[in-house]
Amino acid sequence: MALQITIGGVDVTNLVDFTSIRVEDSREVKGDTFEFTLKSYDNAHDPSLGKEVIFTDGSTREFGGVLIELDLTPGEGQRLLTYRCICMDYTYYLDRRYLNKLYQSKAVDAMLVEIITDLKNAATGDDHYLDFFTNINRTTEILAGPVVREQTFQRILPSQALDQIAESSGMTWWVDFNKHLRLVSIDFDVAPIDPLDVETSTEYYDFVYSRDIKGVGTKPIIRDAIVKSTDTVTEAITWNTGVFEASQLWAE
Repeated sequence: MALQITIGGVDVTNLVDFTSIRVEDSREVKGDTFEFTLKSYDNAHDPSLGKEVIFTDGSTREFGGVLIELDLTPGEGQRLLTYRCICMDYTYYLDRRYLNKLYQSKAVDAMLVEIITDLKNAATGDDHYLDFFTNINRTTEILAGPVVREQTFQRILPSQALDQIAESSGMTWWVDFNKHLRLVSIDFDVAPIDPLDVETSTEYYDFVYSRDIKGVGTKPIIRDAIVKSTDTVTEAITWNTGVFEASQLWAE
């Protein structure tokens, strides 16, 4: 098993303090996080914000995303620089454009594909939107869903728009660590457990791996849910004109 961390395609594994690694992977919150400390001697590497960060365990990608925050602590003689690197998954790249469009009523999976297509077409030269578009695989990653109503988005982030259409269809979505968009039914999505093999390995020293099940939904129970209707809902409004009938007045 070989652990590797790259920043912008540059291997920085030998500069990383692996006891500082923290990965937060949650289905409830979009934007998983990855934190680690990098120690650079004599300017061996100067990480840059916005660079793509990939953490792999052999052939398994444990995290993929973007470096969004840096905390720098100078060491003695300015020779040692310690960087606290905070990363966010590929949702950051997805949300670099806003949506302003009316989407006609259609199947939720088709609407998601249309949104990604619009983002790709409007962001000429942005390889990340091209990646999102190229990585769409509707048979295994974007599952067929019910028809949703017409949606109007005015200067809204793509992740907020996808939240809205997914919630209205009884489905859930996320961007995985390979920059693939996923759309599945809520009862299809389960909480995965894919830990690093630290129990039997002898390659680790002073390594802490913790697990918890707080806030993890494994299988929803939905009673009488209606998610396929495209009918317009009209609410009756009663106007109060201020004119009272005689029968409503107090008798003297």
